[in-house]
Amino acid sequence: MERSLSAQKGTSQGAEQKNNIRKLIRTYFKERDCFTLVRPLTKEENLQYLDRIDFDQLRPEFSRQVLALRRHVLNNMKPKTMNNRILNGGMYTELIKSYIEAVNNGAIPNIENTWSLICKTECFKSLKAATEVYDNLLKDVMQNKLPLPIEELKNYHIIGKQRAVGLFKRKSLGDSADEYLKDLMKEIKLKYFNLKLENEREFNVIQENCV
Repeated sequence: MERSLSAQKGTSQGAEQKNNIRKLIRTYFKERDCFTLVRPLTKEENLQYLDRIDFDQLRPEFSRQVLALRRHVLNNMKPKTMNNRILNGGMYTELIKSYIEAVNNGAIPNIENTWSLICKTECFKSLKAATEVYDNLLKDVMQNKLPLPIEELKNYHIIGKQRAVGLFKRKSLGDSADEYLKDLMKEIKLKYFNLKLENEREFNVIQENCV
C-alpha cells in the first residue's frame, strides 16, 4: 500500500496527476493501515449473491478477519471535531455535503462558512425538537385536563417552557443560537396564549351546560 502511494517516475501530465493524488492521500491520511481479506465464499458463482447471504454462512476465516478489522476501526477511530466541538452524524453529513458542493463548483471549501451552516442547521433542529417537547406537554393538558385554574395552567406552561429551553440549550451551538432561542420563546408565548383561549372556551362550555 505504501509503495502504491509513493511518487512514481515520469513527467507526463498523467504521471503528475497521479502523483498529486498520491500526495493528497498521504497528506490527509497520516495514519494508514492495510487489511487484506480472503474471499468471503469458496464458490465463485455465489459471489454475485453475496448481499443475500447471512454473515454466519460466510467463510469462517473471512468472518474472523472482518471482525478483527471492525475492532481495529472502533478502537482507533477518533470523533470528528470542528471548533472544539464533536460532530454528530447529522453535523458530519452537512460538513461533507458542503465540501462536495464547493468542490463540484470549483471552489475551495470554506471552513468558517461550513461551520456557520452546521450551527444554523443544528439550531433549527434544536428549535423543532424543543417545540415538540412543549407541544407534547400541551397536548396532554388539552386532551385530559382542561379546563384548569389559571395558576395550574400557568404551572404547566412553566414546566413545558423549562423543558423546551433546556433541550434547546443542550443541543444548539454557535453564534446563531441566541436568535433561534428568541424564536423559540416567541413560539412558546403564542402557544401559551392559544392554550389560555382554549382553556377559557372549555370553562365557558361547562358554565353553559350548568345553566
